[in-house]
Amino acid sequence: MKKLLIVLMLATLTTCSPATAADKPYWNPLQTAAANGNITTLRRLIQEGGNIEMLDSYDNTLLHLAAAKGHLKAVALLLGQKNILKNLDAVDKGGWTPLHKAVFNGHLEIAQLLVTCGANKTIKTGDGMTLTDLDALGTEMYKCLVLPRARTSDSSSEAYSCLFSGS
Repeated sequence: MKKLLIVLMLATLTTCSPATAADKPYWNPLQTAAANGNITTLRRLIQEGGNIEMLDSYDNTLLHLAAAKGHLKAVALLLGQKNILKNLDAVDKGGWTPLHKAVFNGHLEIAQLLVTCGANKTIKTGDGMTLTDLDALGTEMYKCLVLPRARTSDSSSEAYSCLFSGS
């Protein structure tokens, strides 16, 4: 039964467009798992060959989706995947990177992890906004990114997997 479910989920990964309006994003199971922080499903779909470099209709990567929603473990899992770091600074149709989305939504730990893994802090959005402009908490989060402090919470090796990925 589980195998059939995985096969059905993977079959939908090739679907390109929804039957709904073109201006609405369409997420397949892999994208949904990243956006919802469902680590078990995300890990399983990746192990079964899911495309971690796919984009949604707004050109969001899986990292964009997980970072925007504040799912630290999903971001860490994705950063541990081979070849994902080459897309660390990928921009969506609005010119936003995963780091922009993390900062805008106030997800400090995710922003710190992305910066630790090499995310570019100087890229501006398509509208010319900097990280400081996007910071929903004032400039405090940006100060933390510029002057990184010791990590105090999640010290799992998975959270730091990008440091050892060799990419």
